[in-house]
Amino acid sequence: MDASLVPAPKQRNTDPEKEAIKAGKSAREIWPDEPNKAAQKDANARWTLKIGGKVRYSPEGSPLPMIAAPIFGYKSHISIDRRFGFIRESMVTSASEADGRQLRHIVSTENTGSEVWADTAYRSRSNEKWLAKRLLISRIHRCKPTGKQMPKATARANAKKSSIRARVEHVFSHQKNRFGLFIRTIGLARAEAKLTLANLAYNFDRPRALHCRGQVAGKGQPPRLDVLGHQRVETRFIDRHFSLLEPLDLVCIFVDAHNVVPEIGKTHAGDQADIARANHGNFHVK
Repeated sequence: MDASLVPAPKQRNTDPEKEAIKAGKSAREIWPDEPNKAAQKDANARWTLKIGGKVRYSPEGSPLPMIAAPIFGYKSHISIDRRFGFIRESMVTSASEADGRQLRHIVSTENTGSEVWADTAYRSRSNEKWLAKRLLISRIHRCKPTGKQMPKATARANAKKSSIRARVEHVFSHQKNRFGLFIRTIGLARAEAKLTLANLAYNFDRPRALHCRGQVAGKGQPPRLDVLGHQRVETRFIDRHFSLLEPLDLVCIFVDAHNVVPEIGKTHAGDQADIARANHGNFHVK
């Protein structure tokens, strides 16, 4: 599971209007005398800082601070299955909502797998207790100890988990490159509808990618020495008959044909199927 920020058009509000939006007031409450202006204001989207990017180093070799970019909009939370990569659960919140608080809303117990893979944003004591109570195995990354270096064993374990957890990043990359996600509607309900449709479109397109990789729509082949048994004994056709007994069905079938030796030679116009034409018609007398 993971979350991705989806930008929306920036709002130009005064400081009192910003305070009213943070207090949870709706657009109609903030602009009661200006219904047209209230209809164009999004009071559900929020500002947040996106910290990340490629790690930069100083000339001395020490890592530089990460770049923080302000983004206004919403956040798409999804969870996928490990084997096929289909989106199982999704949720949409404002951009300022914490990722870890949405874990209980996007983890599905209907999946056959019991392992949960996520980054450090989802690790907390309450989430660990919630997963253990439902017999789910936590594969969430561990955080670096405060004021200490990351232990090598923990770093190796996180790197191993990243090889599986990173698959969810491919979903966001596919959606942003193919769909160009950008919220141009107003309100959380419409943003949720748009992102839900984007998730459905990804799931519709997913079987094609799996088919190209040979994971679906293919028939499994028996290994080596099991080929003969698979073809003669084990396999059955659509009519549920053993393939070994299929040749005996010809005993009960009578085949009749004229005993005529055909002329040896190439086919020509006279060997074609007889098609009705003018000389096959009947005369009609009035």
